[in-house]
Amino acid sequence: MSSIQEDGGLRQFTVSELTGLIKVQLEARFPRLMVLGEISNLRRQQSGHIYFTLKDSEAVLSSVMFRSQARLLPEIPKDGDQVLVSGGLNLYEPRGNYQLVVTALKPAGSGRLHQEFEKLKAHYQSRGFFDASHKKKIPFLPKKIGLVTSPSGAALRDILDTLNRRFSCGIEQWLYPAQVQGSLASRAVALGIRSLAEKGVDVIIVARGGGSLEDLWAFNEEETVQAVFECPVPVISGVGHETDFTLCDFVADLRAATPTAAAELAVPQSRDLIKSVKGAMHAIGSRYRASLVFRRRELSRSSGISLLQRLRYFYQKRSQDLDLRQERLILMRRMYLESFWQRLRQVSSDKMLLCGRRLSDEGGRRFQRARLRFLREWRGITQKKRLDFQQKMQEILAMDPMAPLRRGYAIVKHRDRVLMNLSELQQGDEIRLLGHGVNVKARVLALDMENVDEG
Repeated sequence: MSSIQEDGGLRQFTVSELTGLIKVQLEARFPRLMVLGEISNLRRQQSGHIYFTLKDSEAVLSSVMFRSQARLLPEIPKDGDQVLVSGGLNLYEPRGNYQLVVTALKPAGSGRLHQEFEKLKAHYQSRGFFDASHKKKIPFLPKKIGLVTSPSGAALRDILDTLNRRFSCGIEQWLYPAQVQGSLASRAVALGIRSLAEKGVDVIIVARGGGSLEDLWAFNEEETVQAVFECPVPVISGVGHETDFTLCDFVADLRAATPTAAAELAVPQSRDLIKSVKGAMHAIGSRYRASLVFRRRELSRSSGISLLQRLRYFYQKRSQDLDLRQERLILMRRMYLESFWQRLRQVSSDKMLLCGRRLSDEGGRRFQRARLRFLREWRGITQKKRLDFQQKMQEILAMDPMAPLRRGYAIVKHRDRVLMNLSELQQGDEIRLLGHGVNVKARVLALDMENVDEG
């Protein structure tokens, strides 16, 4: 039973009936034609079909090339390519959209936007905008990071998540909400860069998600490029996906493949810093222990006399005491450092504001005070231990039995035994005199005990 009715002389249709009628008329009117246009928003599905939009300066046309024809292409086209296609118009009834079903495609030269892109690129390159001499170094650990991006885009969420994951304390995040697509986007991005630079940030991230060349065009316009080039603070460009390039990428001080990668390049990983500090602590302990081993060896080379046994015992005991104190110092510093970072993370978790609001000034000052206090305590402990070590070494060197020999004295040995009292000698005894660099055999010719001080 037909659903067509007459009402006031006008014929009534159901949606499907009207759509079917339009489909028949459209496909009969345009069974085959050729269209010249620029490709944009190209998508290749797993089925093998290719969907894209043909456009010129005034209109767009949805197009599809099915797998049977697409597999015959020598090369898959890309966004911005100027092409000449053959096919017929078709109406897709479930959505009520008409589209061009492409049966053949061939290149027709570079697209208008790509030609303009290459022209602008050559222009800025000739003006020295891309020279390495203009690139500024990205700070190792910035205190303030400026963000120029859309406040509602996924790029901002990715950047904030990455910054908080890599270094969650002591870094302020300033957001300038800017339009990143359309005719007003270039001016908005340029104003954001200049505004954040005046606020004294240490580095600026300019970011937005991926899109077609047309979507990203604001980052190729002169106002944006000029603002990036003239910015007095370093700029990281994180515009688009890995395969997208804009002129901001070339003029910026550092180019990141994605907004997430831009955040990773802006701040270091906190656990890597902690690992470096622990490594430095271990290196300090190793140098102290190596110095002690060296002193032991030096002393052992000059201690061939039995009188050094007591001195060696004293030195070993002092060395063990110093080793024990050194181990306690390293353990104490490790526990203090871990507690320090834990307190900072606890403070920052309460103070960190999303969407680029400033961190609490009190949290920043607390971080600085804790940092300075840590450095003062560490320098004081290190200086005290160094002085203790030097004092002990002076005590040891003062007891060196070779020191009197270097001043001209000698050790008297009789029958391989060191004489502590010369009254034990008799006339005619053979003796050995050991001095500084001297080893002499002698015989006692006479004894004058009256001129010998009693010991």
